[in-house]
Amino acid sequence: MTRTNDVSKTAVVIGATSGIGREVAAQLASQGYRVGITGRREALLEELARSAPQRYETAAFDKRFADYVRQVQKYPYHS
Repeated sequence: MTRTNDVSKTAVVIGATSGIGREVAAQLASQGYRVGITGRREALLEELARSAPQRYETAAFDKRFADYVRQVQKYPYHS
């Protein structure tokens, strides 16, 4: 059986728009990983993705928003 989608070399890097996150994403991609990159600044994610489009998938979002949603979900809702 031939594997067409080898997920054994897949990684997700949160905060890949700068600093350590960006470098980790770049290193993983250079080692043959398919890398999902996330961060708040979409333009910077796209810039990184253009450097090796076959290696990156992007998703721009603000992690603080996800934290806020989790906090709101804790509130009891009344009808």
